[in-house]
Amino acid sequence: MHRRDEFLSMVKARSSAIIIYFTSPTDCIHCKTISPIVTQYFEQLSSRYATDVRCLYADVKNADNLDVYNFLKSKRIVTGAIPVLLFYSQTSENDINHAYIPEDSHTGGSSSDTIAFFTRVEQNLMEHATTQRHENSSSLVDF
Repeated sequence: MHRRDEFLSMVKARSSAIIIYFTSPTDCIHCKTISPIVTQYFEQLSSRYATDVRCLYADVKNADNLDVYNFLKSKRIVTGAIPVLLFYSQTSENDINHAYIPEDSHTGGSSSDTIAFFTRVEQNLMEHATTQRHENSSSLVDF
């Protein structure tokens, strides 16, 4: 993923929604359980909402990713162990100093909870796409 300063810049200046998957694919049994689901949804969402969502894998064995994870843990954004999924919507109501607070999250290896997380994320993306289309059509003027 990114270093902490790059992560903070990315979530502050969102031009698209962001989903981050903190994982340890070789060591974590729960990560191994949900990784196929995460991969499927990442591919599906990237295909449907190509310019509206960024899907990022963050292996916590990487020092930069672990630093971001520990930063989020210090802010009590993540409270348990991996795997963790965080969703940052394109339109956040958080002020610039709290941009690191996600709109939705999921922790743990439950397949059904992981699917529920992605269902909520997709609902958010669909609502944003509908709002964008409506705003774009409203800005057209007939002469």
